[in-house]
Amino acid sequence: MAKAKKVAVPSDSDKSKNDSKKVTNKQILETLEKANKDDIKQTFFAKEYWTGDSRDGCLLNGDGYHYFRLTTTGRILEAFEYYESEEGKEFACPLPEMLNVNWLQDLGFEDFEALDTIKEYDFLQVKDLAAGKRPD
Repeated sequence: MAKAKKVAVPSDSDKSKNDSKKVTNKQILETLEKANKDDIKQTFFAKEYWTGDSRDGCLLNGDGYHYFRLTTTGRILEAFEYYESEEGKEFACPLPEMLNVNWLQDLGFEDFEALDTIKEYDFLQVKDLAAGKRPD
């Protein structure tokens, strides 16, 4: 017959020691929120050239730009696709699948060299076009 193994059962005093070391969900959320606020303070605007089909399917085998607002750590805060038709009409649409994607960590870039830095004004023009706020 096999001998029963002894199992150490924590005493009440051990449990209280461990409870004091636990981090609550609230503390985690507060830490993440502070990190996000600090991260968002340092942003820049950029665009990336693309070729292929537009996201909305209206432009096939064309080209345009992706416009981004990014943190200096690479997190994409806003993203839009922009292109012009052959008739010269401008189109823009949001890229929600790019939100919170990290240019460096998630997309595998070593730096921001593939991006062209732009002025906030240029980014806002594309953002307004996507929102339908710019006249045709």
